[in-house]
Amino acid sequence: MNQTVWIARHGIRLDFVNPGWLETAERFYDSPLSLDGFKQAQG
Repeated sequence: MNQTVWIARHGIRLDFVNPGWLETAERFYDSPLSLDGFKQAQG
């Protein structure tokens, strides 16, 4: 039996508040959460 697991995160991404992050990102497609995003995810 195969299962598909979807993982979703909710919160403001770092590239939304700091677009320059994309210029130096190793994995531009996988932006971390911003500080506010971490607060949102905890609440």
